[in-house]
Amino acid sequence: MSLYCSEKVQTIVDRYYNQMYDLYHAMYKIPPHEVQWVENYTHSFTEEKQHGEFVCTSETSHMRIGWAKNYKGRWMAVVNTERFPQTTRVEKCSHREKPCGYLPPCFKTACKQREMLFPLISVNPLDPSQKPQVDLFPVPSGCVCYVYDAGRSSHGLGDGRGSSGSRSKLPAFLRSD
Repeated sequence: MSLYCSEKVQTIVDRYYNQMYDLYHAMYKIPPHEVQWVENYTHSFTEEKQHGEFVCTSETSHMRIGWAKNYKGRWMAVVNTERFPQTTRVEKCSHREKPCGYLPPCFKTACKQREMLFPLISVNPLDPSQKPQVDLFPVPSGCVCYVYDAGRSSHGLGDGRGSSGSRSKLPAFLRSD
């Protein structure tokens, strides 16, 4: 999709101003400027940052999204006007699909991007007769370490299906028993 269609969005917002106002104030009880700089708990460590690391690092930012695909894969224009700003916290993997840190090489691992469905008010600029609506959009929300086939013999750790003896070779944090 190309440039954000601010004139079309503004026309739709103006046409349905009362509904837009009600939607916006139902969703955003705290002013955006007060929420925008509150960090995720895991990124607000102070002492821990000096003495440790995450196995998969991430970068956080705050964005005012324009065009976005909703959870059904349909392109929508997210309302982001001066009167109705919608700032979204985004957390992206720094090294997506790269091996996780601090794990032995016998484990096949990868840092995976996590997404969450985030409600945003959007419009269909191709159909100005449609009112603004709350829709769900996948937003990058974290980075996790994925361990492939943790109990498989290809990693020298047993087949994961046999006796508890073969499973006991797995580190405690990977065992399900």
